[in-house]
Amino acid sequence: MCYNVCELKIDGLAMSVEYENGLMNGTSNTTFSPNSLLDRGMIVTVLYRMSGSPAADIEIPFTDVAAWAKPYVGYAYANGLTNGTSATTYSGNATITASQYLTFVLRALGYDSSTDFKWNAAWEKSDEIGLTDGSYNERTKTFLRGDVALISRNALDVNQKDSSETLADKLISEGVFSKEDYGIASEEPVILKEEASFVPDVLFEIDGRMMEYIMS
Repeated sequence: MCYNVCELKIDGLAMSVEYENGLMNGTSNTTFSPNSLLDRGMIVTVLYRMSGSPAADIEIPFTDVAAWAKPYVGYAYANGLTNGTSATTYSGNATITASQYLTFVLRALGYDSSTDFKWNAAWEKSDEIGLTDGSYNERTKTFLRGDVALISRNALDVNQKDSSETLADKLISEGVFSKEDYGIASEEPVILKEEASFVPDVLFEIDGRMMEYIMS
């Protein structure tokens, strides 16, 4: 299945790679909604999938987590990917910021926010390792699903801390997706559902950066 908006052309096939390899879902059968906001509850599902979707039934100290999100929050919390906003709250409905998501992804890559980077300026480390390219900083006020797709896609090709193995290598070795499928998703354009007719390309803006939809 593909989306009516078939490609988020930020750095190639960011959205298609995330969808094809099961790391992000759409907002419906035909939409991805890259200009929508994500909250802390939604974002842990991406982290969970980036970690290989392991079995997770972990007790958490947070009293404000929805039942559907508990396995994802539990896994992320138990593995040091995310913290609560207090001893008993996770604040799953709070909008995710760029630095928060970069912190989550850096932790998934093996970096420690207490020694390797500053959680409130995570873009410094992410720029250093090639996860981001200077697009995020203290002036970034809006962080959207399109940004999550871009960073998550980039994370697949970044080496884990003190390793020559990328995150994609790790997920492939764990059977999350195959090397062949990853190569296809990375290199081939996404084809829309067969009955879709041609629609002109559309430019849109994310936090001052012009992006392009390839539509079909």
